[in-house]
Amino acid sequence: MNKKTLFGLFILIIGINIFFGAFHITTGSLFAPLLFIIIGYYFSKKGRNVLSKIFYLLSAIIFLDQFLGLNFFALFFAGLFLFYGIKFIKEPSKKRDRRRTDKEERKKRYEEKESDTRKVEEDLIDSPYHQSTFMDDNDFNYSEKYLEKESLNDTHYSSTYQNQHSHEHYTPIVRRNILGDIHYNQEQFELQDMTIWNVIGDVKIDLSRAIIPEGEHVIIVQAFIGQIDIYVPEDIAVTVQTSSLVGEVTLFHEKYSGFNHQVQKAPKYYKQSPRRIKLILSTLVGEVRVREL
Repeated sequence: MNKKTLFGLFILIIGINIFFGAFHITTGSLFAPLLFIIIGYYFSKKGRNVLSKIFYLLSAIIFLDQFLGLNFFALFFAGLFLFYGIKFIKEPSKKRDRRRTDKEERKKRYEEKESDTRKVEEDLIDSPYHQSTFMDDNDFNYSEKYLEKESLNDTHYSSTYQNQHSHEHYTPIVRRNILGDIHYNQEQFELQDMTIWNVIGDVKIDLSRAIIPEGEHVIIVQAFIGQIDIYVPEDIAVTVQTSSLVGEVTLFHEKYSGFNHQVQKAPKYYKQSPRRIKLILSTLVGEVRVREL
């Protein structure tokens, strides 16, 4: 199913609803289930089985709620609380004792390791060769002056670099899309700050095809329904902030599934890297995937 067909079905459903409304026939209870069935079918044709099942389930829940009066959301949360409540009550005390014992053993091993380390340090200090390993006052003063000089050089280089690049101006890319896919994975492009809003559809960005200037670049992708795929090169420092209300989040080799996931990851060397990318990705219903190439 292409975008034109899907958009035509939306218009058809709205037209049918208005037509029956003209004869005072209420069809509002069927509008949302039919809409979700069409969206589910759209994602099923694209191979997005998780998303299609979610919309089929939402359609069934709304349909049964309208015609049978069953509040499935209340039943779902009630069952969830009952399940975990019974699980915590039936948890055996032996398991809790085992956890406590393991914690005490780890603490004891840590204290023994610290004691051995202190003993080795004391033996090293008492050694007759200890004094010869340290610098005298002249060496220390020379090293201090050398480090101070290097620090001034680094400060001068940093200020020069900032002055050179403070005049550079990058026009951020802003794209808004209601229906369809947004791809940056075909041709080579120069990376700039980027903000993308997509209501229904997929967003794919392959940063291995991007020309990445020095400095930090921010990419914001917000999708209502759909999948976000970001591919990053291994030699680029990347920090990621993701959120998904319903769906899956995959960050490199870690995967999270379920409801309301908010995940943040950043390497320790991020601020020191000459080229940095900050990803802010969020979707209401769908998948978020960040992978290395």
